[in-house]
Order: sequence, then structure tokens, then C-alpha cells
Amino acid sequence: MATYCRHPYIQLRARSSVSLRSGGSILQSNAGPFLASGEGFGELAGLHVEDLDFERSIVHIRRGTFRLLETEPKTDAGLRDVNVDPKVMAVVKAFLGDRQTGRIFQSRNGTPLVHSNVNRYVLKPICEKLGIPMATTHAFRHGRISVLQQNRVPGDLIKEWVGHTSLKTTSGYTHFDDAFRQQIVSELAKT
Repeated sequence: MATYCRHPYIQLRARSSVSLRSGGSILQSNAGPFLASGEGFGELAGLHVEDLDFERSIVHIRRGTFRLLETEPKTDAGLRDVNVDPKVMAVVKAFLGDRQTGRIFQSRNGTPLVHSNVNRYVLKPICEKLGIPMATTHAFRHGRISVLQQNRVPGDLIKEWVGHTSLKTTSGYTHFDDAFRQQIVSELAKT
């Protein structure tokens, strides 16, 4: 039986070759950097330098953006600390240089990035160049959650990292490709 996937998601192979540039800011990919850690785009656009703990490789999610305004997270679960690969934090630290304050990613005129602009002017051309189906910034969130699930990260930890209030919501973001399904079947056959 085929599974219908409402949301496209960017798989690890495609994501590793994506480098997003917008208004002089870089959402460089070695995994996006933060798109790879499962934050929503509004949360990414709302990050400030002060939200980064480089010593412990933790991103403190304290706000998001919506229509160029900084907003509080939708739920209490949205206020959270996300553990990030130290290599990703090193890329971001190098990108920031000497900056100690302010938004990490912003437009040329200093406003928060807008997801529709990034989707239209950055992601669409990259997807076309890579020959992959067009996907939005939200596809990175689906892709990251799927990768975490496939690597058997505990569901409660994934839920915490991505700011969901229920595992049911997190499950809706999970997509298993045929190769992973076959791998599981093969592993089960050995038991």
C-alpha cells in the first residue's frame, strides 16, 4: 500500500549539498546549519547571537518571526534548548566573525528573513539545479525529524528538540523512504 506524503521533505543526501544564501547571510549546509537541527524557519529567522552557547553547542530557542515581527513561540514547548553538532556551531561561529549581538540571519536591510522569499529566490533555484523536486524551508524540518527517527533517536527527545507538544505531531513529520523500510525488513528477518 502506498503512503501519501502531504509535505515534501529534503532527504539527507540532497540536503548535504544545499547552500542557502540570502541577503548576504548564509544558511550554509553541512546540513543547513540550523535547518538541519529541526527548527522551524520562523525560529531560525528569530535567532540572535545571544541565543547561541558555543561552549556547550546549544541553541536557545526564545522567539520566532512572523511577517517581519519577532514573536513568542506558539506553545511553552517552543521555548527550548536544542543540542547541535559542534561542527555546525563552528560553521556558524566562523560566519558570525566578531559579532556578539543581533540577528544571526537577516535581510540586506536588517529585517528578519521571510520564508516565502527564501523559498522562491533561494530554494527553488537550488532544487532546480540539483534536479530534485521543489520543496520549501519546512521540508528541512520534515527531513530532519525523519533522519532522527531513522537513527532511532528517542521520540521524546525529538519532540523536545523540535518544540512539539505531542508525539503524534512529531509522527506526522516523519517520512520513511523505501530503502529504510527494506533495511528494517532485512533486520527483522535476521531475528
